[in-house]
Amino acid sequence: MAVLRKLRRLSLQGLLTAALLPVLADAALPQTTEHCAANNWTVTGGTAAERRLICEGVEKAEALLGSCGIRSSEPVDLVVARSLLDFCGSKAHALFDSRDMTISIAPMDACISEGIEKGYFDLLSPELAYRSIAAHEATHAILHAKGIRPKQWVGNEYVAAVIQFAAIPPEERYDLIEALMEPRPVSAQEINGVIYGVAPLIFGARSWLHYFALPDPCGFLNDVLSGAFTFVDIRH
Repeated sequence: MAVLRKLRRLSLQGLLTAALLPVLADAALPQTTEHCAANNWTVTGGTAAERRLICEGVEKAEALLGSCGIRSSEPVDLVVARSLLDFCGSKAHALFDSRDMTISIAPMDACISEGIEKGYFDLLSPELAYRSIAAHEATHAILHAKGIRPKQWVGNEYVAAVIQFAAIPPEERYDLIEALMEPRPVSAQEINGVIYGVAPLIFGARSWLHYFALPDPCGFLNDVLSGAFTFVDIRH
């Protein structure tokens, strides 16, 4: 992990994860369907290792949101797609489709080899990156199922990014953040649509650093979800 500490200010383009909008994704692999041990969520397709990591990501999201009083209200189906997924003409690792409450996730080897946001799978072990992506999308699904849909999309992505980074073990998370930016206090004004669009991983790192330093993280998270707090809406 020492090598990661030498990396700085990576230029990362494209979308790491999906927004909450309906999307078109590749068909699921018609393979084994497993239930996650901790809940009734199902994962279809992929390898046994991929299904295990996805379930771990879901469980992480449920536990972390549950610790702030936000509990999953219904199971969601997850599918391992044949390839990277298409979101508005850009490639993505995973997508939540609110139309049928389904999460599609690309195979791990495609995430590693096909080059989008490759920094994420280079800076983390593929297993940790894959699990945390599942946690991100599970967060979107849980919030949607609970009817928690803030008007401000930046707030949705903030919460999902916080859960994504929280799903990474502390040492690896620190190395990842240090590779992306200088670990330092981050103000809410530094979290906006511009940084999400240009460098979503830095958006995630900023979100985590901001959240982790709060005196009442759960209170703030619930304020974001209720609309009591809104981030500066800068898009251009």
